[in-house]
Amino acid sequence: MRHADTEVEVAGVRLSVTLQPVDDPGLVQRVSGAYRAKYGLSWPGPVESMNGMEAAATTMRLTNVGQLSQLPA
Repeated sequence: MRHADTEVEVAGVRLSVTLQPVDDPGLVQRVSGAYRAKYGLSWPGPVESMNGMEAAATTMRLTNVGQLSQLPA
């Protein structure tokens, strides 16, 4: 998969985005390390499975994020 156009919802706000695979092994390693640092002590088993080589290969970057002129009240 090269990219996928989809929507994400955060705090009730929907935005159009494009998902692109991260091809830079160094960036994937930094993302996995940050995830491990944040959640590793609380959930060591699930975190290690999320950071395995197969799972890390699914790391995506959000691009073409739609813009909001104003957040809803």
